[in-house]
Amino acid sequence: MNRSMEAEEVLQRYAAGQRNFCGINLQGIHMRGVNLRGVNLSWADLSRASLMDVNLNEADLRGTCLKESFLILANLTQADLSYANFTSAYLTLANLSQTNLNQTNFTKANLTKANLI
Repeated sequence: MNRSMEAEEVLQRYAAGQRNFCGINLQGIHMRGVNLRGVNLSWADLSRASLMDVNLNEADLRGTCLKESFLILANLTQADLSYANFTSAYLTLANLSQTNLNQTNFTKANLTKANLI
C-alpha cells in the first residue's frame, strides 16, 4: 500500500475497523488529539507529520520514518518503535513508556520531558 492518504481518509478507515496501514505514504499529515490505538504504520513514511496529542498506544511503528515530525504529547505506550527513524523529531512530553526501542534512531530528536520509563 504505497499510495498517499489524507488524514480524513485514514481516520474514516480506522473508524471502520481497518488497522493495517503498513508502508503507506503519510508525509506531512496533520492529526491532533485522535485515537489510533493498535494501528499498524510499520514501514510507513510519516516524515514532517504533525501528530500532536495522538494516541498511538500499542501501535506498530517498526521501520517507520518520522523524520522532522511533531509528536508532542503523543502516547506511544507499548508501541513497537524498533528501527523507526525519529531524526530531528519533536517528542516533547511524549509517553514512550514500555516501548520497543531496538535500533530506533533519535538523532537530533527533542525528547524534553518525554517519559522513557
